[in-house]
Amino acid sequence: MKQTRIRVEDLRIPCVIGAWAHERDQVQEVRVDLEIITDARRAAGTDELVDAVDYSVLTETVRFVLQEGHFKLLETAVDMVQRVLLMPSTVPGRPRIEEALVRITKFGALSGGARAVVENRVSADEFDYAEETKSWGTVDIVGETGNAGIYRLNIHSGQRLPSHYHQEMREAEFVLDPGLLGQWDGGTHRLMVGQRFSWRAGQIHGYQNDSAQTGSLLCIDQPTFIPEDELVVAEESP
Repeated sequence: MKQTRIRVEDLRIPCVIGAWAHERDQVQEVRVDLEIITDARRAAGTDELVDAVDYSVLTETVRFVLQEGHFKLLETAVDMVQRVLLMPSTVPGRPRIEEALVRITKFGALSGGARAVVENRVSADEFDYAEETKSWGTVDIVGETGNAGIYRLNIHSGQRLPSHYHQEMREAEFVLDPGLLGQWDGGTHRLMVGQRFSWRAGQIHGYQNDSAQTGSLLCIDQPTFIPEDELVVAEESP
């Protein structure tokens, strides 16, 4: 089981995708088919989900990327999904996806009932991810286009990503790991893996990691991240 192939077929996702003006303000359904290669020997031996690729988290991650990315081209959508899936985990022992085939079918792009399909297969060693160091952890730059940026925020154990807001960027985030707390609307909330957020302009939000290991969030900014648009909120002394 060193090279186990896992397929997810006929995943239907409503999203905004397309380059033409009339496609930018409407939702259309695409079909996504995935094939990943991973080492499943440990999962097969323990029979525990923690040692396997979680199909549910996998599909919800893809759904998040396509629905929040608002990509113009199928080629960009395929590339970004692959970049996210092939990132090495920050959690020790978690199985890594070594190769990913992503196929996206768009139904309404052509006349006469024809379908547009873009498919690509890529291995993990074909991608490099730049990393930025922060006071609370690190940021992996997953991929950036002219219209959006995808980033992984890795909050170290016991650290806090300060509460902040944005005025220009549209920001959405997806919880990748357990152990994170979120702060918004004056409250603190325990976050669940797969939970997602779309922050409105001016909405204050922050995160804290009270677990014993690094916890990560996937973040999509539109346009790409603007440092001066991340406005940190001054916190009161206890």
